[in-house]
Amino acid sequence: MKPQEKPLFPLLLALALLACGGWAFAAARIADLARSSMKDYVERVLRPPLEELGLSLSFEDASPAIMNGAQIREIRLSHGGRQLVYLKSLRLGYTLPELIFARGSVSLLRLEGLRADIDAELDLPLIARIRELIEQGSTPQGVPDSAAAGAGPLSGRMELELRDAAIRIFSEELPTLKASLRRADLLLAEDGSLALSLAGIIEASDSEGRFPLRRLELPLALSATIASGGQRALISASLSADSELGTLSPVRLAASYGGRAIEVTLSGVRGLDRFNASFDLDKARLDIDAALRGFSPQSLVRLRDSPAEAQAWLSNSYSGTLTVSTDFSLDGSLAAVDLSAALPLAMPGGTARMRLKASGGARRIRVEEASLRNSATSLRFKGDVFPQSMGASGSFSLSQALGGELSAELDLELEGQGGSWFAYATGVDLVMARGRERLIQDLGLSIDIAGSELAFFLDAALPDRQDAAEYGSSMNEEYTEAREIV
Repeated sequence: MKPQEKPLFPLLLALALLACGGWAFAAARIADLARSSMKDYVERVLRPPLEELGLSLSFEDASPAIMNGAQIREIRLSHGGRQLVYLKSLRLGYTLPELIFARGSVSLLRLEGLRADIDAELDLPLIARIRELIEQGSTPQGVPDSAAAGAGPLSGRMELELRDAAIRIFSEELPTLKASLRRADLLLAEDGSLALSLAGIIEASDSEGRFPLRRLELPLALSATIASGGQRALISASLSADSELGTLSPVRLAASYGGRAIEVTLSGVRGLDRFNASFDLDKARLDIDAALRGFSPQSLVRLRDSPAEAQAWLSNSYSGTLTVSTDFSLDGSLAAVDLSAALPLAMPGGTARMRLKASGGARRIRVEEASLRNSATSLRFKGDVFPQSMGASGSFSLSQALGGELSAELDLELEGQGGSWFAYATGVDLVMARGRERLIQDLGLSIDIAGSELAFFLDAALPDRQDAAEYGSSMNEEYTEAREIV
C-alpha cells in the first residue's frame, strides 16, 4: 500500500501565517528603528544650519512609513526667543525602492496648519541672510554633503500642498499684512512645467490710522500654469476687495504670457461686454479695448459714505466703446471713445442725454460729436481740440426752449488758442410754431486774455426788416470794452 499523502493547503496556510507574523514583527521593529533614526537624522542635518541662521528647531515626533513616506508633527521654529513658525504636520512622500536605487526623490511635500509671525524689523537680517543663500545657491555651514546633495534640484514629479496656513507680517512703520490660505497646491511636472492653484484671503490693517485705509480684505482664488523655462504662462483668478471706503465686486481675470506680450481679459462684471488689455514687452506699449452696454461703475465699485452727487454718477449707466494705446508718454498715447449716457445733471428740461465720439492724442483730438440734449436744451460741438496748445477749432450749436412754443437757436464757428479766441455766428433765430424769425445776424465775438487783462470785441447787426425801415433802415451796434479783472 502507498503511504497516504498529506494535504498541502494546511502547510501552505501555516507558512503564510508565519510569514505574515514575521513581517508584522519585523515591520514594527523596523518602524521603531526608522522613527528613531529619522528623528536623529532630522536633528543632525537641520540643527547646525538653523543655528547658524539664529533659529532653534523643535518637533514632537517623526514617523516614517516603511515604503512610501514620512511625517513630522508639531514643528516649531524660534528666532530670538520668539516662535517664528509653527507647523502642525509636515508630510514627505517618496517611494522607498526608487530612493534605494537612486532613481527617485521626494515626490510630495504636504504642510498642514502653518502659522508664521514675522516682525519686519527684528527678522529682517534673517530674511536677508536666507535670501542671500538662495541667490547664491549654497547651504549654510554645517550641512552634511549628503544632505546638501539631497537638497539639490528635485528630479521627476514634485507636489507641494499647503493646507490651513496663516502668515502674518507686522511692523511699527507699515500696516500689518496677513495671508490666510485655505489651500495652495504646486505641481512641478517632469518636463519642468509648473501648475499652481490657491484660495484664501489677504488682509491689511492699520489700527493707528497712518494710511488712507485702516482695513483692506482681498479674497482671492487663483490657478496658473507655467511652461518649462517660463516662456509661456496662463493665469486665471477671481478677486474682490472690501474696506471701510467701499467694496470691489468679484471680478474674473484671465492672463496669458507668450514670451513677447502679456494679455489680460476681465469678465464677470455686469454691463462690461468686453475688456482686453495687452502689453507688448518689446515695444513697452499698452493697448486697451473695452465695450460697455449699460455699465454702471457701482456694479464694480461701491463707495461707503460718499456724497449723494457722487452716488448719482456712480449708479449711472454708460454704453459705448473705448480704446487706448500708449507707451506712457504724451506724444505716444492715442485714444478713441464713443460713449453715450443719461447724465444726472440738475438743469432745466430734466435728464440730459450725452454723446461723445472722439479720437486722437495730446496734440489733436478729432471730435465727431460732443452733445448734450434734453427737452429744453441742446448743445453740440464738432471739430478739433488741441490739448497741448490749449486750442480748438469747430462748430458749436445751441438750442434753448424759452417757454410755450418758443425757442432760440444759435450756430457759430469757434476758433482759438491759449488766451485768444474768436467766434462768429450768421445769426440768432427765434423759432415759433408759425415759422422762424432772425433776431440778430452777423454776430462776432473776440476775446484776448493776457495775464490779468481781458479784452473783448462784440459786433452784431439787426436784420433788415420792414418794420425796422420805419426807424431809418437798419441799425448796427458795436461795442468794445477793456477792463482789468480783479
